[in-house]
Amino acid sequence: MIHIQGESVSRATSDAEKGYVNLYNKKGLQLMLSNHVRIRKQFGVGWFLFQLINFTIAIPIFAICSFFENLVSGKNPFKRWAEVKGLAKNTLTIWKLSPVIISNKPYFYKVL
Repeated sequence: MIHIQGESVSRATSDAEKGYVNLYNKKGLQLMLSNHVRIRKQFGVGWFLFQLINFTIAIPIFAICSFFENLVSGKNPFKRWAEVKGLAKNTLTIWKLSPVIISNKPYFYKVL
C-alpha cells in the first residue's frame, strides 16, 4: 500500500486537508507522535526533549503571531484560537507520553 499525502490517516480522522501541514487535530497528533518517537530512536533523549521543548515554546508564539496577523488584516483576532488550543492539547499529549517514549520500550501508541 502506498500512502500519498496522508490520505489513509485523513480518512481515519475525517480530515479534509491533504498533506501534513497542521499540528492541531488528530492527524497532527499522529504526525507529532511519530516524529517524536523517531527522533528518540534515532538521535536519543536529548534531541527528543529539545524537540518537545521547541513545540512547547511554539504554542505562545503561534498564539501571539496569529492574534496580531488577524488584527492587522482586520479579521477577528481570535479566529485561530481553536488551532492554538489544538496544538496545545497535542503537545500536552506528547508530554504525557514522554516517559514511555523516553524508556524506548515497545508500546502501542493508539491516538486515532
